[in-house]
Amino acid sequence: VKLTDVIACPHLANLRSLPPALARCREIAKRYDAELGGSYARPHPGELPSPWFYTAYVSDVPGFIAHAAEHGVEVKRPHRRNDKYHFARHAQASLPNTDRAQASYIAIPCGAWMSDSDVERVIAMVRGYEGGLL
Repeated sequence: VKLTDVIACPHLANLRSLPPALARCREIAKRYDAELGGSYARPHPGELPSPWFYTAYVSDVPGFIAHAAEHGVEVKRPHRRNDKYHFARHAQASLPNTDRAQASYIAIPCGAWMSDSDVERVIAMVRGYEGGLL
């Protein structure tokens, strides 16, 4: 038995839980779509998303993060343009639309581990934010 086989076994076993986990994430995202009414990253027609977070846009990212923390909801900014890292500075480009999106996007939790009450708490937190979603 190879070490790679040993490592692969638990991952292969976990594949059985993937379809229901993806279904739950999609269910939560649809609920956010229906109830939050803001601007967010929508999938292209025909695509089937598999979100583990829900991308939304806000006018004051630090303010929204603080508001979410006050309500026990962890929100993040999980991505940064690669050309903004030191190792890729040689590849920097002028991308004004990407800069605008980067300045206002936030990731709201949308994971399969969330209970219905967690989803309700996130929705209430977003609705209670003065700045709202863009």
